[in-house]
Amino acid sequence: MYGKEIKKKIETNIKPVILNPRVCTRCNETKNSMTDFYVNRHQCITCVREYENKTRRTKDEERMINNGGSERVKQTPGDYTDQYQEGQTTEFLTLLGWVLNENGVWSKEGFKDKNKNWLKPIKKYISKNHTNYHGSERSPVYQKRDELIKLKEKGMTYIVIGDIYGISPAKVMRIIKDKYDKK
Repeated sequence: MYGKEIKKKIETNIKPVILNPRVCTRCNETKNSMTDFYVNRHQCITCVREYENKTRRTKDEERMINNGGSERVKQTPGDYTDQYQEGQTTEFLTLLGWVLNENGVWSKEGFKDKNKNWLKPIKKYISKNHTNYHGSERSPVYQKRDELIKLKEKGMTYIVIGDIYGISPAKVMRIIKDKYDKK
């Protein structure tokens, strides 16, 4: 029993030995440079993490305010990720002339009524031709498309045909393809 009391007194009097002591410039505490400091930093790990978290939070808050809130946009109308997104959306829609009704529906006279009914149907644009090339019927090379087809059927490549007529191989291919499409 007497030996246990001596051990407790000895254990309480022992202070931890710090190998390679170093003083943090932010909190002014002496810590072990091998485990409590990043390499080539004068602040300890805990001070660096606290500082970076604080600056990251302030930068995120500034970005949210400047950019109109979170980048995530929810699918359901009227459901916003944060107050900045809601504020920017309402400000933008009111500038365009839209009005938020009591039932939570944005409406504008001539476009949408208070009961979520669109007054003008939305027209869908249908493109007729999906290619960039619309062959010029007046160009001299296009008028010789029958000759181009005969040369291709003889076994000549698009490059050789293009060199003969002074046009690119891609244009030769388009003219030949356009002729076959019109047959």
